[in-house]
Amino acid sequence: MAPSSIWSIYSILNNNYQMKTGEKLQKYPRISLLLKSYESGYQRKTANTFTKEQILQFLTGAPNENEFILKKAVCTICYCGGLRCADLISLGVNDVEESEGTVFWIQYRYCSNFVINLH
Repeated sequence: MAPSSIWSIYSILNNNYQMKTGEKLQKYPRISLLLKSYESGYQRKTANTFTKEQILQFLTGAPNENEFILKKAVCTICYCGGLRCADLISLGVNDVEESEGTVFWIQYRYCSNFVINLH
């Protein structure tokens, strides 16, 4: 298991232990030392991300037809709004309003409101 997963399980166990006994597992320092020993040598995985140039190249280079219009809109919303995949999936039609022709107002509960101009 990844160290972050082990610490998450420890947190759950600590919470249950505290509810049942009124004490925390931190009073047993050997547990924390054991968990920290699993972190040595662990290389955290990082996600590959697109650069600003790659995104702009897609937005300007892809054709303005069929499925690419939708993909460009989604790309613009994600990039300008700083959304993660989970945020985008939970974004609904009711969160988007059109006003004044080509400007869309998006209200999303997990991030600040932002305006995207889609020409």
